[in-house]
Amino acid sequence: MSESESFEDNWYYQGNGRVLGPFKREAMIVAIMDRDIGPDTQVWNTSWAEEAPTKPLRDTELSDYLTSDAREKYAPKPVTDRLAWLLALFPVAFLFIDSALIYSYSPIAFSNGYLFAVPILYSLIALVDALSIRDSGRGKTPLYWFWIIPVYLAVRAKTLKRGMRFFWIWLVSSVLYGVVVFGIVDGGYLMPSLRPLPSCSSPMVIDTNKRLFDDAMRKNRNSYGSMIRSLQNALSSEYGSADYYSAYSHVSHSVKAADIVNIQQITETQDTRSCQGVVIPSRGPRMMIDYSITRRTGGVDIEMHSR
Repeated sequence: MSESESFEDNWYYQGNGRVLGPFKREAMIVAIMDRDIGPDTQVWNTSWAEEAPTKPLRDTELSDYLTSDAREKYAPKPVTDRLAWLLALFPVAFLFIDSALIYSYSPIAFSNGYLFAVPILYSLIALVDALSIRDSGRGKTPLYWFWIIPVYLAVRAKTLKRGMRFFWIWLVSSVLYGVVVFGIVDGGYLMPSLRPLPSCSSPMVIDTNKRLFDDAMRKNRNSYGSMIRSLQNALSSEYGSADYYSAYSHVSHSVKAADIVNIQQITETQDTRSCQGVVIPSRGPRMMIDYSITRRTGGVDIEMHSR
């Protein structure tokens, strides 16, 4: 497009008591099709002389788009709000899903696959909606904001001139999600958590203990920390001499918890469970552990100790 042609596409018009613009030619055509501007709307183009007065739209080259034939040919396709409703109410739907997963201490709720899949799905819904707006024939779409949902809904409202209701519904839904899931079900920041303490053999507790075991072995592999001493004692018992540990020091560099078995609950109060079990490491002898599950504001704490 030449410089002169680019100037011809810069339009202004008077609406709602003020001057609006600049708009490209395609945007003006969409405005005509949407009946935002009509034959009597005063317009001005940057290719005209600066002192030139405004003209009614019917007296410009865009008057060809005011006919019924032009409206039938150029009118943008209708855009449904079904996906916008889904985006706005998405937090409410996952309020129930996440609450159920968190209440049952399901490992799914905090797995990397779940944490990445949900926002990706959310963004894909917005992308499909943005593509439908683009394919409707409108000159400008909120296509590039699909990955930031509140911004996308605000830009979508401006593009379609349908108001900000979906943005406000999303905002209320998101606040409700945060209050219920983090303030009550999971965290207990607003009121005591509704969840019971997980059992000693809960998959979440077992997975947490495995990570605690692996972290302790990794952090203490070059020292005589409590976990290493436990392994040393186990090896000395297994092989008959504590000195034998030096020949097997490489075990601590790669040992990880393969499983936890023989789990038993020792004591229980309203806010604490005391448990014990046996760690089956990836290499070396088994190891006895004690661990506690304690209710805290913001969730539960799991502490593990070697025996």
